[in-house]
Amino acid sequence: MWASCVARSDMEKSASKVCTIDFMDHKNMGKVRYVTDDNSNALTIDDEVSFSHYKIDDDQTTIVVDASVTPNAAVQTIQIQLAFDPLDTTCNICDSTGKLTNGTIHYLSQDWLELFPDQTEEGFQCFKYNELLSSNYNGGSEECVAGRANFEEACCDDDDTMSTYECEENIHDLISEDMNTITPPDPSANENDLSFLTEDKLDVTISLDVVQFIDIDVKQNTFSLLMPLELSWFDQRLAWEPFIGGCHRVTYRASIDAELTEIWVPNFNLQNKLEGFQMLPEAHASVYYDGSVRWRKTGILTGTCDLKGVTSFPFDTTSCYFDFGDDRNPLFHRVNYDYVAPQFFSSLEDDKWNFQEYRLLTTKTYVEEVTESLSGFENRFIRYHFFFDRAEFFYVHMFVIIYILFTYLSFGTFWIDAESGERLGFGTSILFLMVAQDISSADVTPVTQEFLWIGKLSLSSKVLVLLTIIH
Repeated sequence: MWASCVARSDMEKSASKVCTIDFMDHKNMGKVRYVTDDNSNALTIDDEVSFSHYKIDDDQTTIVVDASVTPNAAVQTIQIQLAFDPLDTTCNICDSTGKLTNGTIHYLSQDWLELFPDQTEEGFQCFKYNELLSSNYNGGSEECVAGRANFEEACCDDDDTMSTYECEENIHDLISEDMNTITPPDPSANENDLSFLTEDKLDVTISLDVVQFIDIDVKQNTFSLLMPLELSWFDQRLAWEPFIGGCHRVTYRASIDAELTEIWVPNFNLQNKLEGFQMLPEAHASVYYDGSVRWRKTGILTGTCDLKGVTSFPFDTTSCYFDFGDDRNPLFHRVNYDYVAPQFFSSLEDDKWNFQEYRLLTTKTYVEEVTESLSGFENRFIRYHFFFDRAEFFYVHMFVIIYILFTYLSFGTFWIDAESGERLGFGTSILFLMVAQDISSADVTPVTQEFLWIGKLSLSSKVLVLLTIIH
């Protein structure tokens, strides 16, 4: 008989690992009782058994019979717990079955940067990182595991090892069978997150990249942005020990729909939504060996809010916001949302205007935490404030200049002979033109309780025209 297993990562990052193999008796219906031998012969390990980077710990390796099982139980469980300690060997990115190549590292993951905060520069060769690891760490260290997980794929010629497909299939078979997609993972006290914020809630980090500004509707108080939005969290139920030559990242179907998802995902959404996060196209989640999950969806988000700053229309700087969070009571969803500063596409950071009415002011964007009282409980949202400049040149030459021009033309009534009877007709015609101008501008003017700048200009112009007529 033979069996294989993939060791789960310990709750604390440790070089020692435990692999468990479960045996279950379903057929004897309690007629056979399994017990462990009291002497040391219960589990014998051949001296020739060896691993490339781990050794079996004889003292910790044992056989366990489920203590809750009674002699007449229908099913009995026997578990072999194999304990492994790392060999005190030099750490190399590639194991004995792979050959180090002169590849280039273009991406440094968060877990690597947490261990090596000074190693922030990308574009280095594989030999550099292999020398760093082999000169300073042994084969079972946390740094060595992180190095292999991040660089093995790019740096090792391992055609003789297990294919990525086979490795991911094994991980899916190990983890997905009994995965609970409803209950959130254990909170931060058991996370692999070095910067956890809470101990009684699961920390979920929001990061968004604004790619393009789509539209803002001042009449409907809505605006739309095209953006990839990523949620990241730790789920120890998805963690595994990659060992040497194993895969370090697998892909799972992720969705709010319980019928579609393979893993737990937060009930996250845009709270002031017309088209929110849950309406974006479905996307898979990437799960890493340490239990970290990254779920990234891309699409157009449309939100509604109270537009600010429109009083100076058309010379206004308008602001609106997106509220992200969970619409359930925090006592039930047990999730704490955190955020990182938003990133912007290079074209949005350019000061040049494109063929749009508004320009997103990336330097003014900021994020804050907001608490709202809803139906007897307080909920916490992450609010992203966005600011927009209007292309006022269109409004200046289409409306502002026209009002001013008509006002000056109305002064021409003073050069018309009062006895000719044409002064009243001239002034009235200009007044009618201004009213027509008001009708034309109504379609693009925000409706608000405040007295807008363009409204003040229109009113003052008409008053001056009336004064010239009365005079």
